[in-house]
Amino acid sequence: MTMGTNPANEPRDWLSDWPEGLEYAPLETEDRARELPAVRATYAEFAARPGQGGWTPTTPRLITSACDAAGVELGAYVRRIVAWLSGWEPTTCAVVAAMISRAADGAR
Repeated sequence: MTMGTNPANEPRDWLSDWPEGLEYAPLETEDRARELPAVRATYAEFAARPGQGGWTPTTPRLITSACDAAGVELGAYVRRIVAWLSGWEPTTCAVVAAMISRAADGAR
């Protein structure tokens, strides 16, 4: 499945379309985070349905996909925090997802 499409509202693997190695590289600028395909897709979906909270259906997946890939089990309180974080810009959520991915990679 390509980023920017979501037939039948299927869950997406948000990290699979990131450029090779980028999820493990420190993101030095917000512009670099904005270049990530998952972030661009989130902004594109927001443009299709603008308004307050327009990206919150997609931004939590940036973080939860990273947690899933890292084997991190999320409890109810952590899910509340992820929901709160998803109110921030997609670039912020992408940075959190990248940190989770990098930490998991270092632990393996």
